[in-house]
Amino acid sequence: MNFQLQIFFFQSCIGNSLPDLQGIWLADNFFHGHVPPSLTNASKLHHIDISCNKFTGVVPSSFGKLPKLSRLNLELNKLQASSKQHWNFMDSLANCIELSEFLVANNYLAGQVPNSVGNLSSQLQGIYFGGNQLSGDFPSGIANHRNLVIVSLSHDKFTGVLPEWLGALNSLQVVQLRNNFFKGLIPSSFSNISLLMYLDLEWNQLNGPIPSSLGNLQVPQELLISSNNLHGTIPKEIFTIPTLVRITLSCNSLHAPLHANIGNAKQLTYLQISSNNLSGEIPSTLGTCESLEVIELGHNVFSGSIPPCLAIYVTYKFSTCLAIW
Repeated sequence: MNFQLQIFFFQSCIGNSLPDLQGIWLADNFFHGHVPPSLTNASKLHHIDISCNKFTGVVPSSFGKLPKLSRLNLELNKLQASSKQHWNFMDSLANCIELSEFLVANNYLAGQVPNSVGNLSSQLQGIYFGGNQLSGDFPSGIANHRNLVIVSLSHDKFTGVLPEWLGALNSLQVVQLRNNFFKGLIPSSFSNISLLMYLDLEWNQLNGPIPSSLGNLQVPQELLISSNNLHGTIPKEIFTIPTLVRITLSCNSLHAPLHANIGNAKQLTYLQISSNNLSGEIPSTLGTCESLEVIELGHNVFSGSIPPCLAIYVTYKFSTCLAIW
């Protein structure tokens, strides 16, 4: 079957010819044109992955005809939404009562995410809107989804403050909000998310201090908060988190000495605190962070000498990178 015929079959026949179809995986191809309406005639579909293609047009509202749909992956296409009518698909998806993952990242969706996102299935665990042209405040409808595990809104144009109600989404494990225009304070309520493992707030306009309450997190592995407008000190409580592997705080306006508590971060492999106003001597306890592989301390106002334990550490741990320029 040649390429042209394959496309014709997909666009015109697949939903009618295969009514018992339960899953379809067509990612990483060169399919183009609109997503075929006939696809939703296969009413037993529970998994659709047509990501990494060249589909255009709007997301079809006919997806709402698939009551068993649990995963819908439309990422990395050229799908569009620029008017209220184009967002009608969000209303229809409310009929997919088993939907657990909705991925529409890296398309051409624009404007505000409608409040109807809050009407999606109560089983929703992952929502991916990153890499579009979305704007406006943090989508308020997300507050309804208490079972969410992953929220990904990176590389968009969102503005406004991060809502405190995010801390009420107790199932969250991954929060990706980098490269937007969020401002205001980092919500202290993040510390209430007991399962949070990955928090990425880099490249926004957040200001104020880093909440010391983040030290109450139980299982975080990565706290990425570089390239904001944060000021104040680096809370010593952060370094008592036993699971912390990576922390990035560079390109802010943090000041004061680095606390000796950093020596408690035994699992830390990556420490990036360059381009701040940190001062004083580098604490010798940094040398007890036995897992460290990368240390970036440059463009601060540290004084004194490099602790001897760090020199030994760099000598014997050849994979380590120490940057203090």
